[in-house]
Amino acid sequence: MTNLVQVHNAPHRSALQAVRSNLNAQLLEREEVITGSLVALLAREHCLILGPPGTAKSLLTEETSMSVELAEYFRVLMSKFTVPEQIEGGLSLLGLQKDEYRRNTKGFLPEAHFAFLDEIYKANSAIINSLLSAMEERIYMQNGVKTKMPLVTLFGASNEFPEDSSLEAVHDRFMLRYWVPYLKERKNRKRLITDDLPQSNGASMTLTELELCQQEVASVVLPDAIAETCLDIWQRMEDEGIIASDRRWRKAVSKILRAYAYLEGCDEVDEDHLDILNACMWRELKQRDTLSGIIAAQANPLTTQVERVLSLVQDSMDELGPLPPKFDEDGRTLWQGRAATASSHIKKSLREIDELQSKYANRKQTKANAVKAQLVQMHKDISRQHAETFTL
Repeated sequence: MTNLVQVHNAPHRSALQAVRSNLNAQLLEREEVITGSLVALLAREHCLILGPPGTAKSLLTEETSMSVELAEYFRVLMSKFTVPEQIEGGLSLLGLQKDEYRRNTKGFLPEAHFAFLDEIYKANSAIINSLLSAMEERIYMQNGVKTKMPLVTLFGASNEFPEDSSLEAVHDRFMLRYWVPYLKERKNRKRLITDDLPQSNGASMTLTELELCQQEVASVVLPDAIAETCLDIWQRMEDEGIIASDRRWRKAVSKILRAYAYLEGCDEVDEDHLDILNACMWRELKQRDTLSGIIAAQANPLTTQVERVLSLVQDSMDELGPLPPKFDEDGRTLWQGRAATASSHIKKSLREIDELQSKYANRKQTKANAVKAQLVQMHKDISRQHAETFTL
């Protein structure tokens, strides 16, 4: 087994992380889907990006694909009028003279390492069906002979969800699915409208470097405890009526989780990596929140309960509010009373987290320790502000 610790600083891994950093800097509020896109490359799986028009879906897939040097890239806008020649290339006239049915595939999907099919669900059923073997088996029929395709990852994009049942098979071929909304943060919206957008620094990796990374992904350890947790998530999903195919579960656990752990620089899959299962398993937007809750509760119940404790403390802090610049006597008494209540709540919450950490001693404690540090700082701030009230 490859010792990944020894290769963390290898040139191919450094190149991968440089590409990730460049994409995150270049594309605002797209960290999650960028991570998913790179995981798709590492796992040799396909990625679907859904969202309204004008959300940089095309730019994201193109920048991701073009960051791999010496790779062939194919892109096409699909419609119900799309014909095989637009996907596979035109018929070879020289081949017809020899009584051979061959296509000139140079520059088309059969010879592409990366492909982007925009508005994929607008294609007709014949085109959709022809994609199934390409996506699953990487096979293309040329003059009656099966030809292996170099396809690494196919990206699909759509402004709408597939409604026709005939699209279900191709929809299931996309192991990773993301919904991309419009920008939400004010600072990023300002950068957009003032043309203060970051430019690419040209970070890239070669196809050979990507292949080295893919080989090392197979060496990432999948602990039995993680496999058991995945089974618990599977069962809870079914209890909630969220069904995923056996093929999807096999690939999600054996390939996607390993690739994600590798991208994060880890030698083995741990509970922090299970959140990517959400991108693998949702079928409808309304399922995503339910899935997040299921995955969080099964992956690390300590983290889930600690976040609940923190949320309640934050409610108390919101009720306390900031320290006013000056008080009258009644206002001082009121604020001090609220401060005492918030302080008491924090102390009680710290004891509760200690109990939770003892109960879940075999779980990762990172989040719990971080929340405890946050609560301790809150308590110090309240104590300092309480002392200041006597000088206002």
